[in-house]
Amino acid sequence: MDIKVVSSFGVGKTLLSAFDAALFNSGVHNYNLIYLSSVIPPSSNITEVKQVTDIGGEWGDRLYVVHADSRSDVEGAYAGAGVGWYQFDDGRGVFVEHSGKWGSMLAAEESLQDQIRKSIKDLCIVRGIKYVESDVNMRLSVGVVKKEPVCALVLAVFKVESWFN
Repeated sequence: MDIKVVSSFGVGKTLLSAFDAALFNSGVHNYNLIYLSSVIPPSSNITEVKQVTDIGGEWGDRLYVVHADSRSDVEGAYAGAGVGWYQFDDGRGVFVEHSGKWGSMLAAEESLQDQIRKSIKDLCIVRGIKYVESDVNMRLSVGVVKKEPVCALVLAVFKVESWFN
């Protein structure tokens, strides 16, 4: 399975329209998102992309994703989201998602990275899988509220599925 990881940031007049802007910026704004938990199927290939452009489907189709987002309308706040992943030898693995609000870009990035590493380590321990910190991958999105609401978004995009199959 090919899984694409994308991060984006959106600004809007409301928290919801900021989320929609982030979806637009990531290329998935016309799909219905179906949120998945954190399990990567065996033989998966994960690719980081700037925007999702080649997944097919039609307006309103289901899009299966692992999802992290943070929305804020508090001027000066930093909204941040992150998705981390860890794969085992056969391509299976785990995703983790974290999000929140902080007082600075550095605090947001450091906190997200720390939370992602700790969560992946715990998930490996529970599964009896050897954890190697250098094998942790992650994608973050962090931005500041200037005047209008914002949304930081990271998605792991699995597949599109029609409602009419």
